[in-house]
Amino acid sequence: MVLPELTIDEAVLGNIQDWLQDHEHPFELVAAGSFHVMRPEGRRNEAVLLGRWGDPLLTHIKLQPMRQTMRVAGAEEHHDEDIVGHDELRVLAGPHGLLALAICLDFCEASSTPIGSLWPKLGPALVLVPSMGEAPTNKRHDVRARELRAQHMTRVLMASQHPQKPTAVGHAWFDEGQADNSPVLLLRVD
Repeated sequence: MVLPELTIDEAVLGNIQDWLQDHEHPFELVAAGSFHVMRPEGRRNEAVLLGRWGDPLLTHIKLQPMRQTMRVAGAEEHHDEDIVGHDELRVLAGPHGLLALAICLDFCEASSTPIGSLWPKLGPALVLVPSMGEAPTNKRHDVRARELRAQHMTRVLMASQHPQKPTAVGHAWFDEGQADNSPVLLLRVD
């Protein structure tokens, strides 16, 4: 299971861990969304991958802040996510290949940043992606997933929320026909 980006905090993470320990459930892995947390180096956006019983298996710290462009009084304004980016990507080696956890742009970014060329070189078997974005971001996830599927048979499980409509947690903004043919598996909450 994957929860969207910025949908939990440390207290909710603890509640999820407790629930996984105390209840019968079908989940082998839970990517528990992401949250902002203060660390000695500054505010970070972190995602934690939990095992069947709530034990942390992998932590990902977002590599680069999100930039949101808004039109205010007819002029464009850019707002960056208030975090300190990280410079490391950790993966888990498993019996079926590499498992990776990435927060939003850390998966779909295709610019000249190093992350743009990392995924094709890494070739993970499975990528879990908590995300937040509108249709263009989700389409970039789809493009990246299609490339990795063609190159490495990678599967991607992404959950996304709309940044302006947080009640739309997990909603997909693909055209219906496109979503059905996508290698990105989407959590849908209607």
